[in-house]
Amino acid sequence: MERDSQKYPIAYRGFSSQSFISFSAFLEYKSYAKDIIFVELRKGHKDGNVYRYDKQNAINMLFNAIELRALSYAMKEILKHKSNDLGYKKFTNSGVSNDLYLGYGAADGTEGFFINAKSSGRVISVKMDKWEFASLADTLMIIADDTERALYKFQRMVKKNDKAL
Repeated sequence: MERDSQKYPIAYRGFSSQSFISFSAFLEYKSYAKDIIFVELRKGHKDGNVYRYDKQNAINMLFNAIELRALSYAMKEILKHKSNDLGYKKFTNSGVSNDLYLGYGAADGTEGFFINAKSSGRVISVKMDKWEFASLADTLMIIADDTERALYKFQRMVKKNDKAL
């Protein structure tokens, strides 16, 4: 009989502006443990004084801790160089081709940093100022660290329990 996959939550962080992006980190265990991080982007629309986020048309992507750390490093490079020419792009394929890429733009003396996702012709862009972008980059590094730390502890626990059997 095959064991069902079990997911253990580690961390969650969301960022909302005109659009919404969230990061949900888990350990998944079936016959071995692995780290999975769900990244979801939702387009927002203004409803009075608040934004509402479209759950039905969200773009979802799957990362692991190393890929999340790479995203954080790429965000820090864009902050340092203020350039779109750094070449960071994350491709995933969960039945559909999803792309995640970073951007920088300046207009009318206002800087903007972007996390953009594209899937099946849809594009969702989350815009941040430089301080929000830097803070999110640091937060993603913490989530990656915590996820790997939990993975290593879980693997040691499983190995210790296997020896006891």
